[in-house]
Amino acid sequence: MFLKRLIKNATSFSPEKSGRTSRALTFKRGIGLVEGIIYIAVLAILLGVVVSMLASILQSYRVVKLVRIIEQSASSSMERMVREIRDAKSIDGANSILGSHPGKLVILTTDETGGDQTVEFFIQDNVLRLKEDGVDKGPLTVASASVTNLIFREVDTGISKGVKIEMTVHASQGDRVRTDNFYGTAILKESY
Repeated sequence: MFLKRLIKNATSFSPEKSGRTSRALTFKRGIGLVEGIIYIAVLAILLGVVVSMLASILQSYRVVKLVRIIEQSASSSMERMVREIRDAKSIDGANSILGSHPGKLVILTTDETGGDQTVEFFIQDNVLRLKEDGVDKGPLTVASASVTNLIFREVDTGISKGVKIEMTVHASQGDRVRTDNFYGTAILKESY
């Protein structure tokens, strides 16, 4: 409506006649005060809708980013622990902390050359870490995620042995906080 009126007013102008050769254009009718206020109000409402949509998208992005951080930390660390446990010969029960938090798992396995090797999973400063033969190989979780619960439980069925893993991963970004629980079980290949 506004655009239609503006086009109509712009096409229906009349030049002022004066003694000079230049012409001045004047509009017959302009926008009224009430119309201007209505247009500004409609624009403000549209702007509010756009801003709220952008805020919603930003919140969704933060949640997705937190989920990605947690999933990346949990999947990579669980995958590594399960793989190492499956390849292990036995669990070192004397050096492991089983059934409580913070858990520590020491397994006996073989290296690439066939020699004996120990692999240790433990928490230090809420970060899941890996040691091979006493040498710290670094963190298994992303720096912005923290492991708030890690429990290893030995499973012995009489036929085979395994390890059940319970892990809670926590991440926060701004006012968004997310915590998820993860579970895994692996059977030692040389136990069956």
